[in-house]
Amino acid sequence: MPWVLALTTAVLGLTTVLATLSASLQLPPLESVAATNRLHGEAPWWIVRSPSGSWYLNGEPLSSSGLARRLRESEQKPRSLLLLPANGRRAAQVADDLRWLRQHSSHPVSLGLVPEHS
Repeated sequence: MPWVLALTTAVLGLTTVLATLSASLQLPPLESVAATNRLHGEAPWWIVRSPSGSWYLNGEPLSSSGLARRLRESEQKPRSLLLLPANGRRAAQVADDLRWLRQHSSHPVSLGLVPEHS
């Protein structure tokens, strides 16, 4: 019976360490990332493609042609474009979205991630 208690203690200790490590490795809150970007020049543009296929640029809904036009003709130039994938989009769809953005913009395009709030 003492070995069961020792094994249980070891398992609980290990899971506690792993949970603490996971929490400490989380990305910084989006607000602090945005504040850092403002200190270093132009902030990136956040682009979302919804599960239904709608585009959003910094929260503003746009059609595909409207987004392409904004990427080409905007007087404000972003430092980069960050695509936030919607939960309902498959990996192949996200890859197509990244490819489309790279075709329509001369700015660096990357996949952005928003940390989950606990």
